[in-house]
Amino acid sequence: MSEKIKKIADISHGLAVQEYYTRLAVEHPSQVIFYDIFNQQFAELIVRECMNVLDPGENQVIARFQARQWLAEHFGVE
Repeated sequence: MSEKIKKIADISHGLAVQEYYTRLAVEHPSQVIFYDIFNQQFAELIVRECMNVLDPGENQVIARFQARQWLAEHFGVE
């Protein structure tokens, strides 16, 4: 596994743990599935990383800006 993916997975795990315990305080435990939370966090961070690679702030072409916007809209990540 690449170091970048491992780092994103580690961050996702930390965020998922926080959300898991926050949700356990207000939801029934059978409704709070850690792996679902982790998978969502991981996917969102991967998409954000893709968006950052395509960030137009680095004087890249308009096509990359459009691809960045498409990724954000397609995956529902801001």
